[in-house]
Amino acid sequence: MLFKSLKLYSFGFALLILVAATTLAIFLVLNISFLYIFHLKIFHLELFKHYTSSTIHSTYKSIIYYLQSPFVNHMDVHPFSLSYQGNIHFRDVKRLILFNNSLMGLTILLFYRLYFKLYKRNQRWMIIESLRRINLIIYLFLVFCLADFKSAFIIFHKLFFSNNYWIFNLKNDSLIKILPIDFFAQSFLIIVLFILIVNHVFIRLGKIDLKK
Repeated sequence: MLFKSLKLYSFGFALLILVAATTLAIFLVLNISFLYIFHLKIFHLELFKHYTSSTIHSTYKSIIYYLQSPFVNHMDVHPFSLSYQGNIHFRDVKRLILFNNSLMGLTILLFYRLYFKLYKRNQRWMIIESLRRINLIIYLFLVFCLADFKSAFIIFHKLFFSNNYWIFNLKNDSLIKILPIDFFAQSFLIIVLFILIVNHVFIRLGKIDLKK
């Protein structure tokens, strides 16, 4: 019974690390805007023939500011257009982002309180096996998504949104020009790599306790 309780606690704590790392990674990727500009200048240089770098950058910052502030109800996307349906989609995305940020704060706080209990007792080794299993699932998930990111992207939207407003019309939603799907693929990859690095760090820390 004690062994089962320890395994359950170990897996629960590993899941806590996963959620904290995931929400933190999403927050960081959203706010490190140079990753966005860097991606466009490497893979979509043609955009800068029609729009200045400052215009694209300021539009992106306006989007991120809107998505993360519960007190902002409008985003300035000029000179780009965004339809009524497009605005509804960004409103839905905003709800997910605000939930993500709230969950990030909660899980990091909870992690901080629980982790140092394990640290003081030299019991960080308990989470090694659970983190390894989670990493295996993440690697399989990564291979699946990168093999056909477009399909994974569609599945994600169908799971998290109750309408089809995420399907933009270039004529009415020219904002999509500066939000290419490969940028989301890059962001996804960075998020997953961040999670894997965090998990491997805690596995290494757990091994240190095994040697004591």
